[in-house]
Amino acid sequence: MELNGVRYPLELFSLTHFAILAVLWSTVILLARFIVKRFGFTKKVVWVCFAIGMLCEIEKILFFIYGTEYGYRLPAAQLPFSMCPFQLFLILSLALSQDVKKRWALLGFMFPMLVGGAGAGTVVAFAANTYHGLLELATWRYFIFHGMLVFLGYYLYWSKPIRYTMREYGISLAGAAAALVLAIWINAFFGWDTRVNFLFAVRPPTEGLPWLHMDYGWLVYILRLVLLAFAVFSLCYIRVLVRDLPALIKSIPGRFARTRGSADPSDTLS
Repeated sequence: MELNGVRYPLELFSLTHFAILAVLWSTVILLARFIVKRFGFTKKVVWVCFAIGMLCEIEKILFFIYGTEYGYRLPAAQLPFSMCPFQLFLILSLALSQDVKKRWALLGFMFPMLVGGAGAGTVVAFAANTYHGLLELATWRYFIFHGMLVFLGYYLYWSKPIRYTMREYGISLAGAAAALVLAIWINAFFGWDTRVNFLFAVRPPTEGLPWLHMDYGWLVYILRLVLLAFAVFSLCYIRVLVRDLPALIKSIPGRFARTRGSADPSDTLS
């Protein structure tokens, strides 16, 4: 695959691409299942994932940092504000959290971000980063980091440290919306540089994607990105939606009736 004059060893969405991902994903998911059965939920696993993520970020800094006459600099695109590196702040917050309700809210947002976001990012970015070379550390650092995120997502879901409900689903959607607004601000701060592209708010993660492209302009692209995120988050919570959404819809008329019935009696006086 060749994009913008750069030759990529791995063709995006090719049979080889999916075969490699199938083997690696299967390994990550089976490992998550094994750890859940062996240890259940423990913060030690969360701390280990945080350590792996930090080591990957340190390797990335050492790989991309460069010297100038004014000292060493790190390209803005490598700052930890994109979707997956930002997860490290959430993982650290989870490891340090003591309040159960706050942990529930945090996990409600992290679960679809880890399983859906990091999983989708691995599909695209693993191919897009092979220009470093299939056997280079930079390429495998990218998979190890995203594989860790996917592992943690399945681990948190299967070990059941929280009960996933419509409340957590709503929190995840609200968190995703806030993250997108924050990403637009950050990208604007860096002059809407396409090389920065935090949360892919400026342009698609790579060219050649069937749904995320700029053929119809940025507004259509960002709406498609929002719809894709909504679909991924909803898919992660599909069991919750099937279980709880019908009852929630049926309860809406009753809630309105109780609200009207609890109005101030003075409102009815002539």
